[in-house]
Amino acid sequence: MCDRRWPGGAPSAHAAGPSPHARSVEPVTSPLEPSRAPSLTTRIQTRFADLDPLGHVNHVRYLTYMETARVRFMHEHAGGLRGSVLVARSECDHEHEIPARTREVDVTVQVERVGRTSFVVRHDLVDDGRTVAVGRVVLVAVDEHRRPRPVTEQERALLLGH
Repeated sequence: MCDRRWPGGAPSAHAAGPSPHARSVEPVTSPLEPSRAPSLTTRIQTRFADLDPLGHVNHVRYLTYMETARVRFMHEHAGGLRGSVLVARSECDHEHEIPARTREVDVTVQVERVGRTSFVVRHDLVDDGRTVAVGRVVLVAVDEHRRPRPVTEQERALLLGH
């Protein structure tokens, strides 16, 4: 995995956690390359609480923004999945900081790949037309006992837009 760093040497974030608060969301157009897989862009309002002492959005908040957009995507485009999914991996490559003056960040979510029991969701975080981060989350389909289960052909088609 690429270890991109912000100006000044702040390391990439590789953590995830539940969203501590609700976000205001608004649909907008997608900046991802054309694909048959459905995508959804969510406009997320930044908050003063998202900032750290360096005067930019804290790296952990990027993952919160990703989660907020992914949950909306799953409700709108992947509601046909049976059972639940669990996060197996989260990663975020920080390309640029999000400065304190930023009021909104657009997060576009799209399924990149579907495996036997899991799928990879890509998140593009964009501030004023500039990609500031690209994140990926691996979600595992699980059965009622929370054990991995195969992704069905119908689910694969739903996730990839076939």
